[in-house]
Amino acid sequence: MTTTRTSPISLERLGSLYERFHDDLERVRRYMRVLYASRYDSTRIRDNQQLVAALSAELYLPYHAMTTSVAQFDDLEAEITYLLLRDEEPETVVEISPCGGWSTCWILNALRDNGHGRVISFDVIQDSLVKVPDDLAAGIRDFHLGDVKVSPHLPDSIDYCFLDSDHSAEFAHWYLGAVLPRVHSGAVVSVHDIFHPGGPDASGGEGTVVLEWLAQRDVPWLTVARSQDPASYAKVTSFRNIRGAVTPVAPASTANPTVFFVAP
Repeated sequence: MTTTRTSPISLERLGSLYERFHDDLERVRRYMRVLYASRYDSTRIRDNQQLVAALSAELYLPYHAMTTSVAQFDDLEAEITYLLLRDEEPETVVEISPCGGWSTCWILNALRDNGHGRVISFDVIQDSLVKVPDDLAAGIRDFHLGDVKVSPHLPDSIDYCFLDSDHSAEFAHWYLGAVLPRVHSGAVVSVHDIFHPGGPDASGGEGTVVLEWLAQRDVPWLTVARSQDPASYAKVTSFRNIRGAVTPVAPASTANPTVFFVAP
């Protein structure tokens, strides 16, 4: 069942979702902390790479570098994604460029907890196939390798859209024209790295294009990016800590540069 909303994503709504799904979210946090430590911690990955390389050289064995994709999706934006997916109950989630699949794991946990739904991922690299646990993805994830712009697998009907891809203005113009029309009116769209700490243009021009598109259509949006809206960052932090301080899941970054909005 897809329960498409027509109301914007507000701090009030997020506060109610943190309360409603508190226990489930805490369980997912525990799962993701373990997953982060075992597969996504950049320091551990680097140290393991150096150890394996040194042992290979010492034993005269061939060395093949492992995938080094790390978590690039910060805690607050990841939790908001989980909560919105729980509330929206989408059947078809499209994820463009999961990279190592850290965001994918948050999405999959929400779909598992909902008891239905499927994520369709598109990327030009296969790192997420190695990183995402098989048991988490089994039966509810499809991965398509290659350029999404020419993929025949992009569904005509999308209930939730997550984008974290090429941050150029050119690619932003493409997905706003080719992907967003496939998203149900009232469904949630989230785009990562719009509010880069250096400003919307800092990651390639995508931010300016997306924000202009939203402004032209009078579409409300929300971000908890510290550089853009420190008050919202603080408010959502208070929601997550309402029953006591929450241990970070992926402590490397607190930028949270995603923009969330409801498709017009």
